[in-house]
Amino acid sequence: MQYSKYYDTKTIKMYRTGNRLHRQWILMASKEQKLMPTTEGALNIKLNINQMLDGYPGQEHNIPIYPAYKDVIEIMAKSKMAYTPTLLVTYGGPWAENYFYSTEDVQGDKKLNYFTPKSELDSRPKKEK
Repeated sequence: MQYSKYYDTKTIKMYRTGNRLHRQWILMASKEQKLMPTTEGALNIKLNINQMLDGYPGQEHNIPIYPAYKDVIEIMAKSKMAYTPTLLVTYGGPWAENYFYSTEDVQGDKKLNYFTPKSELDSRPKKEK
């Protein structure tokens, strides 16, 4: 966090750091530095709920349970945590990347072929007919 002023950063992402006390220290230090901390979902609902209760303002990736019942929804709403489920990484569900490769003509996509090595595209599942 000592570099936040130099790089003019406004946010910091906390990736599964230490135990709960360590994560609380990161939250306190972030507030002192006037940084907005966000968290990694990490495929762990207990960790997600602890971070909501501790006051983290954001979480990246979806919560790893489906369906989410009323108690989890209420905790998330009352914590006012910004929740950013990502399309590429969806814990507990199909990844958007795999869906894309199985439904689109990647071999015929000129832009994709320009920026992606042929061996990478060839290793992906082909479009379903």
